[in-house]
Amino acid sequence: MLSISVVIVTYNSSAVLFKCLSCLDKQTVPPRRVVVVDNCSDDVEYLTGNNISGLRVIRLDSNYGFSRANNIGYEQVRYDSDWVLFLNPDAFLPSSWIEQAINTLNSPDLKSTGCITGPLLGYSLEKDSPDGRIDSLGIYRSMIGRWFDRHQGKLKTDIEYPHCSYEPRAICGALMLCRTNVLNSLFRGCCRPFDESFFMYKEDIDLSLRIKNAGWGLLLSPALEAYHCRGWNKKRSEMARWARLMSARNEIYLSWKHCSPYIFIALLKLAWVKVIEK
Repeated sequence: MLSISVVIVTYNSSAVLFKCLSCLDKQTVPPRRVVVVDNCSDDVEYLTGNNISGLRVIRLDSNYGFSRANNIGYEQVRYDSDWVLFLNPDAFLPSSWIEQAINTLNSPDLKSTGCITGPLLGYSLEKDSPDGRIDSLGIYRSMIGRWFDRHQGKLKTDIEYPHCSYEPRAICGALMLCRTNVLNSLFRGCCRPFDESFFMYKEDIDLSLRIKNAGWGLLLSPALEAYHCRGWNKKRSEMARWARLMSARNEIYLSWKHCSPYIFIALLKLAWVKVIEK
């Protein structure tokens, strides 16, 4: 049977981590290992007392960023797992998710697939229930070069919900199941599938594009629904300025790295954030 390990990066994630780990503990087919990498949370008490099978917690002495912390976690599982699931602490898996994933991955049609995900559905932490909205059906790029999560924020009942698997342009890093031999070969045996220059934001798009550029496919399978309770519905004005600046700078780096003509639009976006939105 294929083995799946999980890497979760936390930072002040006390409101969500217990539920995330509880969902993993209830899996009909448990993950081989679960590695939680904490980016120096203000209070680490919430990291204790989670006694699920195969759990290891790594506490970092400073905030290394989402990309580097994921790489540190990946180093722990890359040798003895067929697949690794990069999972956000605010993402919750139904109890049969890993079993469904293994059933999906056993298909002979997926031998050339390097990374797979499922629909991410919105979740209200306050009500402790799904909110009926779409969080992500894959990441795409608009005509003016803006990357976005497909149908994000729309009611599930208002869209044509997918019933067949398809290949998105990129996969959301909140739920990213990657073949370890692809990552190991793609990056020549190093333990850094994520480009640490990104720190956070756009690193999932970069990894998706590099996997595709190496000849491997991406896949979104409707059978792998999961829930995500990130604050996607915040107004842009409510986002911290440092976050908007980092996102804009990373978009420039992403465009430069992948030789995209949209780099000029990305430069304009950074100028807008620095001058107009300040």
